[in-house]
Amino acid sequence: MKRVCLSLVVACLLLAGCRREAPEEQVKRAFGICVDAVESGDAAPVVKSLAPAFSGPEGMDREGAKLFLLAALHQGKIGVTVFSQRIAVEGNRAEQTVDLVLTRRG
Repeated sequence: MKRVCLSLVVACLLLAGCRREAPEEQVKRAFGICVDAVESGDAAPVVKSLAPAFSGPEGMDREGAKLFLLAALHQGKIGVTVFSQRIAVEGNRAEQTVDLVLTRRG
């Protein structure tokens, strides 16, 4: 009986290890959470996920992105349309480039 239980525990651990997401999938999942947060009117998860070295259009930094989101969300509901996203992983660093448009919703 002990051997069966030990085998079951080892099998569960191996399956848990196999389930680990690739870095690209982790970035995509985190980005999806951010899109959902923006569309629900919550800037906090988005700002929290931005790297300190974040750079946006026209030199926007992390603090600028936070202010932009807060101002945009204050104006009303926002929709996010993603045209493309590219993810490059090098070692323990991942960089995502996204082309998107924010639109005002009813």
